[in-house]
Amino acid sequence: MSSDQIGQLVAVRWDEPRWGSALERMLKRHQPAGVLFPARRQESPQSTLEALRHIAETLSVPPFLWPDDERTIDRVSGSLPWPRAAAKAGPSAVERLADLTGQGLRLLGFNSYNGPTLDLVSPGAEGPFTNRAFSGSPDTTTQCATAFLEQLRHHQILACPGSFPGLADSSGTRSDQVIIADKPMAALWREDLMPYRELLSRLAMIRISPAAYKAFDYEPPKPAPFSERVLEGLLRVRMGYRGAAMAALNPVGVGMQRTPLGQAAVRAINSGCDLLVVSGDAELFQVCAALEDGLESETLPRERVEEALSRVERAKQELVLPGGELVSTDWDSYVQACEQFGGELRGEGEE
Repeated sequence: MSSDQIGQLVAVRWDEPRWGSALERMLKRHQPAGVLFPARRQESPQSTLEALRHIAETLSVPPFLWPDDERTIDRVSGSLPWPRAAAKAGPSAVERLADLTGQGLRLLGFNSYNGPTLDLVSPGAEGPFTNRAFSGSPDTTTQCATAFLEQLRHHQILACPGSFPGLADSSGTRSDQVIIADKPMAALWREDLMPYRELLSRLAMIRISPAAYKAFDYEPPKPAPFSERVLEGLLRVRMGYRGAAMAALNPVGVGMQRTPLGQAAVRAINSGCDLLVVSGDAELFQVCAALEDGLESETLPRERVEEALSRVERAKQELVLPGGELVSTDWDSYVQACEQFGGELRGEGEE
């Protein structure tokens, strides 16, 4: 198995909001499956589009091109409301938010999106994380997510919702900066998992929660990306999901012990993750080397790697690559539409 194929198990988060020789060298060397790329308001939209086009042209396999943050479009376009505010305003507001999000992503050259958030809002919880969620109601979250996904699909944006199996239980404890969710399995199934039960068959990819779940791994607790019970037992067997499972790679591993990044990567793939997200050239090099070593030493079964590669390949089947020039008047009209929509919702009492 070639190093280029191993690269298809990893996506890399890049910090510089422009194309450059360091990014080009990294892409040619490792051929990652995708790039999480920053878009900043001080950078021109055309420069973002050109950078994403360079990325796509440099990689031998069409890449996932994600914004580096779920709120990137708001950051570069002005004043889009939070999903929670749109959900409170009603279904038409959610559709409009999704439409503008999809439009902005396509104009900038992105083809994928780490959203929408399917986590439920815990009662009384406030803050940026909870504002990314639609609601505390499983039914409302499912309805909003369905409308959001439809608009992203209309704009040919691949959605990657999360965080499976749910992060609503903010009352859970923390160990070494890892959330330990203590919600019973029956409650998870009835509440947090309802949106996934309804939507999984339509999703080519989902994001895995970084939390550990007592309902599945009580002693020792394991973050979901390292849990066979979450990834195989729940996601694959019980829920029948056939798409790709993506997880941000955290060096906190099994039993909450600090684990080297390469070892964590091998464990995550073995546990059932298909695509890992790392940050920068050094982490990408470390993880790709560890995966190659795992294959060679047979601590990482070839069958598991081939299964993961197949799922990632299927998720990429309908990716659209960045187009040509961005007409400035199109972007100006788009920004104006975002500002108008944000103003309308604030007038309706956005928090």
